[in-house]
Amino acid sequence: YGEGAVFCCAGVRLLAAPAAALERCRELTLEMADLARDNLRRGIQALTEVHPDSARELRRQEERIDGLEDALGTFLVRLGGRTLTRRDSARAAELLMLMGDLERLGDHAMNLLESGEELRDRKIELPPEDRRQLRVLTEAGEEIADLALAAFRREDAAALGQVEALEQVIDGLRQRLRARRIRETQPGEGAMELSFVWSDVLTDLERAADHCCNIISLTFARRPDAPPTFVV
Repeated sequence: YGEGAVFCCAGVRLLAAPAAALERCRELTLEMADLARDNLRRGIQALTEVHPDSARELRRQEERIDGLEDALGTFLVRLGGRTLTRRDSARAAELLMLMGDLERLGDHAMNLLESGEELRDRKIELPPEDRRQLRVLTEAGEEIADLALAAFRREDAAALGQVEALEQVIDGLRQRLRARRIRETQPGEGAMELSFVWSDVLTDLERAADHCCNIISLTFARRPDAPPTFVV
């Protein structure tokens, strides 16, 4: 997996220099963040139209995300077995949690692509009102991802309140859209298939937002004046 593999080959040398090792881990975690954000955009796009080149790139990038998580996770566990300062130990733990959220964000992007492909393959069309509501939800999902990942890159959690408010908006939208789809589902195979795919899409968008909230909460927790934060 390119840089991730090279990074692991240099692991023995980096283990002797924890500060440098953690900085390299952060750089590669930022790469994971960029890939996950781009994949979320591609997955959302696939809900309205699946572009084969974009789908291939999403899958390629998802493999890269998984490879980085595996390589970095293994390295950080090894690094955690060394004698570290309290600060370095906390940083390693934070990166491990961030990588987990980024990997899951990538998984939800993949799920969105697969839902879009299912809609295409089964020739299922979203009703106009569903498309309008989905656009509102996906715009909120992309905004929360932009805010959270920018906060991680800048190590600045000033947008925490905005992200938490957006997460609440997304949760409320998901509940209303799911209830509306249940009310309006008519008997028939096509309607049931749409309901199942719709439920999957709403769940993936909500959980993607949850992981974005985790990411900015971890960034906030690094501030010296921050209260203890528990991230699920």
